[in-house]
Amino acid sequence: KNKLTSSKNTRNIQTRKGKSFGYQVLGFGSGGAASPQEFTAANILVISGGGAGGRERAGGGGAGGALIYTSQTIPASTLTVNIGGSGGTSSVVLEAGTISAVAGGAGGSYGSGQPGGSGGGGSNYNSTAGSGTGGQGSNGGPGFAGSYGAGGGGGGRNATGGGAPGPSYAGAGGSGLDYSGTFPGAVGTVAGGGGGGADNRVGGAAGGGGSGGGGPGGRGGAGTVGTANTGGGGGGGSNCNPGRGGGSGIIVIQIPSDADLYSVSPGSNTLVPNPAGGFFAKFITTGTLDRG
Repeated sequence: KNKLTSSKNTRNIQTRKGKSFGYQVLGFGSGGAASPQEFTAANILVISGGGAGGRERAGGGGAGGALIYTSQTIPASTLTVNIGGSGGTSSVVLEAGTISAVAGGAGGSYGSGQPGGSGGGGSNYNSTAGSGTGGQGSNGGPGFAGSYGAGGGGGGRNATGGGAPGPSYAGAGGSGLDYSGTFPGAVGTVAGGGGGGADNRVGGAAGGGGSGGGGPGGRGGAGTVGTANTGGGGGGGSNCNPGRGGGSGIIVIQIPSDADLYSVSPGSNTLVPNPAGGFFAKFITTGTLDRG
């Protein structure tokens, strides 16, 4: 029987027992070393970087687009995986073409919210929110324009950003989506929208960040950065204060139990056991899925 050996970021099949010197290798049979074979990934989760929150009673940033690709062929050669930072695109370079998601839209900063995977919230100066991309996210929430205005919340994967309800009260970021059912142990709730920023000269409140890594907005200060590797939007800033960047993205590739000869690099990327068999290749920084 084939012997399965694994480590934190390497998994190979050995055809017979033998020594390995600091790394895992395919055992040698009568025909010499076998070559890796392409396999089909049942699911690949791609989440891009969240949008930044705006400045000055501003909108929260929209979450990065979140999308599951199914039945993708993983080649027998090295696969490049790119992780987007704040406002950046995450992607996987396949032989059949690159798959990706849309980056989150920035929150309104002296203007309207920007479109993206999820849209950014509107601002004190222009209440119009940015639109989200169908199948990847939601629209941002409108801001409240006028005296003691406030920003709307950025959209999340699961819900539209909250609108600013009145003077000095900002909108909350839209909620993210829980992917733990499809990728157990590798990822949970991600892609929440950033909260809007509020004026601090009268009573009020900044918008909270959406579940799934959205950063809260500021009131009397700057917004909060979206959580890394969630694609969460950044929080909008208060009067005379900046917003903050969105959280970086993440990519998870489902690897079947019969796949052979693969590892992930650099070391910050990991292989997570799938309770149903096989592994999840979890990428939190740009790297490669190496074959052979």
